[in-house]
Amino acid sequence: MTSKRTVFTVDGKPFIAIAGESHNSSSSDAAYMQGVWDKAEEEGLNTLLLPVTWELTEPVEGQFDFTLVDTLINQARERKMHLIFLWFGTWKNAQCMYAPEWVKKDMVRFPRARWKRVRIRPD
Repeated sequence: MTSKRTVFTVDGKPFIAIAGESHNSSSSDAAYMQGVWDKAEEEGLNTLLLPVTWELTEPVEGQFDFTLVDTLINQARERKMHLIFLWFGTWKNAQCMYAPEWVKKDMVRFPRARWKRVRIRPD
């Protein structure tokens, strides 16, 4: 009987990510990341999960900048490590912190949710 299972592979070989995750904004600074890579190597990790934010990828509407992403990929390659990118788009931890300024400032095109207070009667 043949077992049907999914195996995550890298370069055609089964791969187990021994991974760590950086703090929310650590990967927003390539120089700061040097210490994070050092710590990952010390801990014996082979993979890092790193946030990539909309605000840094599209700082001006329609103008994309992947310089930081490219730098993070190159840093991982230099250290023979793998990356898993976490996309921080509009919301993270229930706050609109990682959206670009052009989204945050345009309340007409990008309105915020509104709360309606409801009084709940006890049973």
